[in-house]
Amino acid sequence: MKKILIIIISSVISCSLIGASHYYRWPLYEWTRLFMGIPILYTGIHFRRTGSIFIGFVLIVFQAPFLAMQVSENSVYGINYMVAMVVITVLSVHLGHVIRKGNEEYAMMQRCREILIGLIENATADMIFRMLEKQFSELGKSETVEIFLLDENDQLKSRLNPEDEPLPDDHIFYKVIQDGKYLLSNNVLEDTRFEYYGPAEEMEAVSQLLAFRLAFGGRNRGIIVLANSGLERLGSETIKLLETIIKFIENALEIVEKRHKTIMHEMQREKIRDTFSSYVSRTVAEEILKDSSKLNLGGKRQNVTVMFTEITNFKDILKTTEPELLLDMLNRYFSIAIDTIYETKGTLDKFIGDNVMAFWGAPLAMDDSELRAVNCAVDFLKKMNDQNALWRDENKEEFKISIGINSGEVVAGNLGSIRRMEYTIIGDTVNTASRIKSFSKKNSVPILIGESTYMKVKDRVDFSGVHKASVKGKSDTINVYQLIV
Repeated sequence: MKKILIIIISSVISCSLIGASHYYRWPLYEWTRLFMGIPILYTGIHFRRTGSIFIGFVLIVFQAPFLAMQVSENSVYGINYMVAMVVITVLSVHLGHVIRKGNEEYAMMQRCREILIGLIENATADMIFRMLEKQFSELGKSETVEIFLLDENDQLKSRLNPEDEPLPDDHIFYKVIQDGKYLLSNNVLEDTRFEYYGPAEEMEAVSQLLAFRLAFGGRNRGIIVLANSGLERLGSETIKLLETIIKFIENALEIVEKRHKTIMHEMQREKIRDTFSSYVSRTVAEEILKDSSKLNLGGKRQNVTVMFTEITNFKDILKTTEPELLLDMLNRYFSIAIDTIYETKGTLDKFIGDNVMAFWGAPLAMDDSELRAVNCAVDFLKKMNDQNALWRDENKEEFKISIGINSGEVVAGNLGSIRRMEYTIIGDTVNTASRIKSFSKKNSVPILIGESTYMKVKDRVDFSGVHKASVKGKSDTINVYQLIV
């Protein structure tokens, strides 16, 4: 109501000024005709073009008396007056329409921007695609808006019905994606390029079809299609606005995709941290986090070196030592074992009673896993000898240690269930290492290593001999080598 009142008042004032200036011949009175454009321009900005044309017609009619007066005085001047009124009306209508469209486009862009800013924080790609469909439907005045996305085989499939068959390879939409230019057809039913778009009975209701490529993140992603009936037509201004909206949406989708990748990367880092923080050294954990692509938590064959340690006289000590004291001694034993394993970048697998299992070469591959394991065993035994000396001075029992080491291929990965999952290794190499440790215990030999480990380190460490060991699960005896500590 306020806008209409402004139009009426401005129209009355304009007509009054123009009429009075011409009647009394004010200085520059001819230029007062421009006042006629003010209400027309205002109408064009706030209403449709038809509204401003109507106001222009009304204003010209209102000035008929002045026009008649001009004709009676001078017919040529009267014609000029009429032409001037018509020109001013046409220019004002056009200018008002341009300003109104510009305002609408700006308002639409602002709305899109505000919506996208609100969406991006919590949006998914699906939410943004639905917003794009809604905007296309509203601006194009169409109920038929469809998005096709490229799958992993670069075939276009319906976003809403991905289980449907993809569009044929010779469909025109693939050319739109390849060329990057929008496609507009004003006679879809007779346009042979749309042979595969849909059944003929569905296409009869489509007279105009518009298709845009969707691309973000440096590659093509799909296409959006808008179909109109014969009652609606898409003008160049609307098409330009739709192109701008697509740019907004593509930027939003790229932001969401990057955010998703960042979140997934952080989740992977957290998964790695949670999985390994309790049984690898800080150095190894940092190496894993620097390049988690080297890691396969789902299960992978890797060459590793496995070490088992055991307190051979544990049962005897258990009978003669107070539980609290024994627990303290065990904690010290485990602490020395963990520190030594971490110093050589090994992975602590588990404690099995008084046994410790560790390995090198997983989760990160190591070319020198054999030497690291042997060095760890030697250092651990030396540290336990020093600890035993302290316990001996305190009149405590000493721990006698046996160690078995073996190298070979294992399956490394997460093992367990959703309730409890841990990274470990399994395979014959692990079993053989355990059997070598048992042979070490049985024969009171502190450190024994399997032949595969020996072949890798024989030139780097000293050995005192070789033993033939019968190992459970193997029909033949195996060679095991005794390290000099």
